[in-house]
Amino acid sequence: FTSAMNVSTTIIPEHRCLSIKDLFADHIQTLPRWHRAKKYYIPCQKYSNLTCFYDSDYFMCLCDIDRYPNCFKFDYRPAYNCLGYNYCENDGQCFQDNSTCPTSSSCFCKECYHGSQCQFTTTGFGLSLDDILG
Repeated sequence: FTSAMNVSTTIIPEHRCLSIKDLFADHIQTLPRWHRAKKYYIPCQKYSNLTCFYDSDYFMCLCDIDRYPNCFKFDYRPAYNCLGYNYCENDGQCFQDNSTCPTSSSCFCKECYHGSQCQFTTTGFGLSLDDILG
């Protein structure tokens, strides 16, 4: 048992964490959470290049060098809502790097909006060759 460990990796497409939906048959996916978790050793041992996988219901698992899963509770949906204050314009979503002591914020803009605060729009604008040539 290791209560804490540091894990480092290089982010490349081949290291993308797969969903259990990509790794298990349908009948295993429908099992209760704890029954599914008992089978999490299978993908690590079956797929030698697999570094991680997740169960969107609860867990993220890292495959260790011995091909055993190290799983932990993980909410993959960011919930940092800028402490209740959304400085993003035009219905942009605000995210922070930390929920308790944030040091930076960023906006995820809706389609057709851009800028650090989603303050610019491309709606109604377009360029054609006729517009450019005048």
